[in-house]
Parts: sequence; C-alpha cells; structure tokens
Amino acid sequence: MGYVLVYMLTAIALAVSAVLTFLGLFSFGSLVWWPTIALLLVVILLEVHRFYTLAG
Repeated sequence: MGYVLVYMLTAIALAVSAVLTFLGLFSFGSLVWWPTIALLLVVILLEVHRFYTLAG
C-alpha cells in the first residue's frame, strides 16, 4: 500500500508542476518542482530496493 500512495503522490505532483509550468506560473511551478524531484528520487530508490529484495 505504501508504494501505491507514493506513486499516486508522485503522479499528482508531476501533473501539477507540468500544468503550472505550462500556464507560465514559473514561480509557483518551481515551488512544486523540488518536492516532485524528491518524490521521483524516492520512487527510484523504492524500485531499486524492491528489485534487489525480489532478486535476492
């Protein structure tokens, strides 16, 4: 369940940052970019952890 919540939050953050950037609200978009990048890093680390856990 934790994976699903992190993935959903990441997808929402990506959508919000993309829409705000497209609308030209760069100041608001940049506020969303850093948490989005952090969430993407967490997702990548979770996937790597899951890969090595299942492979082992």
